[in-house]
Amino acid sequence: MLSIVLYDVNFTLSHDRIHLRSNTTCMNNVITEGHLRWLGHILRRLPHELTHISLFAKPCDGWRQKRGGPIKTWTDMVEKDFERIGGPAIYGVRRWKKEWLLLMSTTASDRAAWKRLTLVAVGASLTSNGESR
Repeated sequence: MLSIVLYDVNFTLSHDRIHLRSNTTCMNNVITEGHLRWLGHILRRLPHELTHISLFAKPCDGWRQKRGGPIKTWTDMVEKDFERIGGPAIYGVRRWKKEWLLLMSTTASDRAAWKRLTLVAVGASLTSNGESR
């Protein structure tokens, strides 16, 4: 009973502090890293493969969207991930809006550069042996 009375109601921990104490990564960072790693894998595929074609696909002529709001696609989420890490600042906003997938294709062709980009994107640090923690 005494522990209930002495419990500090105002004692709260932020998510950042919990992750720091438990030596874990925020779930948003894990999901972002997965998105970026998968995008790099797709962009390195040959242009005639289905995964690569589906990434650059455009709607057919006469196609109409269902009623309601705009549909959020996987590429929209990945584009937002890159905007968060500063893609438009690196490549220029106008160029970024028009051809962000092509810009990422050139970066993804170099695996080491893509790995560094994904590590920077999620805020991961490198250990001495080169693997992400």
